[in-house]
Amino acid sequence: MIDPRWLAGFFDGEGTCYIEARRGKGGSGKYVWRLSPCITITQSDREVLERIRNHFGFGHIVKCRSGFTGKPMYHYVVERKEHIRRFIEEIKEHAVLKRRALELMEAFVKLKEGREPWGGWRLAEGVKLAREITSLCSKVRPATFEKLDRLMEEAAKLQEQEEASGRPKRVPDGQSYKEWTEEELEFLRANYYKMSLREIARALGRTKGSVCAKASRVGITRGKP
Repeated sequence: MIDPRWLAGFFDGEGTCYIEARRGKGGSGKYVWRLSPCITITQSDREVLERIRNHFGFGHIVKCRSGFTGKPMYHYVVERKEHIRRFIEEIKEHAVLKRRALELMEAFVKLKEGREPWGGWRLAEGVKLAREITSLCSKVRPATFEKLDRLMEEAAKLQEQEEASGRPKRVPDGQSYKEWTEEELEFLRANYYKMSLREIARALGRTKGSVCAKASRVGITRGKP
């Protein structure tokens, strides 16, 4: 048995939560976006990761090379939703540095387990969580955020199509939809090219994902005004 407090501390130092966004063919043959959750622990000592894998009874270990030293490194990888949920349940209350990331990942897995199609509102909420999780990672390529921003724009279009078809507006369980006021829209238009998404979101009391989605809906982009 491994002490959950030790494991949480180890994950605080060596663990990562992230969401991979990729586009592939769905069951209908059309290309669709997929958001795949993943938890990893990186370590040069494979035996430590073997102990963790044996403790949980799931996950796998892959070998890679460090970009700094060239020495072998290993990743303990957890990808299945039910396994991610069990991993989080065991260490979340003891984690400190990565607790917020674990909470967001837990919310994402719950969203993925829903029975409704991965349509506009669920996709938008998933991208919002993915973007926040990604922002907590120490090293992220700018292209990753650009991909998520494009995906958020696509989710906003899907939401518009759903609303135009008369489908009811949905929000995740336990949350309420907050309508945009004319004052907020004026602030968004006036400051979208002057302030960062984070600054606008903070000023309006909204998430960055919500700001990005609304800007896309009303025709505001990050290009030239």
